[in-house]
Amino acid sequence: MYKRFDKIDWILLALAFGVGLLLIFLGYAEKGLHYIPAILFWIVTWIRDTNKKKSKAKSPEKNSHKKDHN
Repeated sequence: MYKRFDKIDWILLALAFGVGLLLIFLGYAEKGLHYIPAILFWIVTWIRDTNKKKSKAKSPEKNSHKKDHN
């Protein structure tokens, strides 16, 4: 179910969650600043996903080579 998440993504998610909780405990939730780590995590994972898709699209030879052997 979570195959698109790498180990780095889980580390970033834990950091974003921790920083968000820290901002809530420090009282920045009134200003809405506790959403910033979640938004940054979403942006970073979106950029990484689009880069993965672009790199897969640039190298169809490798994928077709693998299909030929199967």
